[in-house]
Amino acid sequence: MAKTLDDMKMVHEEEMQNYDRIQEAVTRVMHRHGCKIIQTPAFEEYDTYSRLFPQLKREMVKTIDTDGQVLVMRPDVTVPLVRIVAREYPDSHQLLKFGYVSTVFREFFEKSTHGKYFTQSGVEVLGDPTAECDGEVIVMALEFLESVGITDVRIDLGNVSYMHALFRSLGLRDEELALVKEYTDRRNLVALKELVESLPVNCRQSRHCRTARIRREEYRRYRGNKAYRLYSEINTIC
Repeated sequence: MAKTLDDMKMVHEEEMQNYDRIQEAVTRVMHRHGCKIIQTPAFEEYDTYSRLFPQLKREMVKTIDTDGQVLVMRPDVTVPLVRIVAREYPDSHQLLKFGYVSTVFREFFEKSTHGKYFTQSGVEVLGDPTAECDGEVIVMALEFLESVGITDVRIDLGNVSYMHALFRSLGLRDEELALVKEYTDRRNLVALKELVESLPVNCRQSRHCRTARIRREEYRRYRGNKAYRLYSEINTIC
């Protein structure tokens, strides 16, 4: 990639062909599972993200509109999607499946090849709280990777309720807990391991700071069966 001002990248024809191939592959998976493809606005209100995700303040790419309002270039897809869905689809029990392949803008201060933006794809399924739904999303993630030729796969899973309960049980000071959450959010496993080893937590709590994962053999075993079995029989690493 040729780099221009401030590490903004110019994408050449060969790379564009790869982007198109990947996008077509993952979009086919989304359509196969009944997802509608969407694109959220390129600009969002800075106050919304600074309030909901204060850890992203430094990473967000900011600008000012003609009225003087501070905006950010799309740092995330989930927040604007959920906000728009809440307004346009008031029935919370309605099953909605959305998929996206979008450019996300973030400033990386650690070693990275992303520059100031990168392509992110994903799905959001709303209105279905069952394990079958969770399992289907996991299967889709694996099918995304398989569709572009990635065969050596490990998926890390997190659960917000579990993590909140774990954080409460640690009995840490606010600044220590903030670091645990930051490293967890960033998936910085090396820094998290070093931090946990230095904290006054017992061995069991330390082990549970790790996450669950699904190995590819579990995926192959349950592929074609009900997706909830994949979710309910994941291999938890403790």
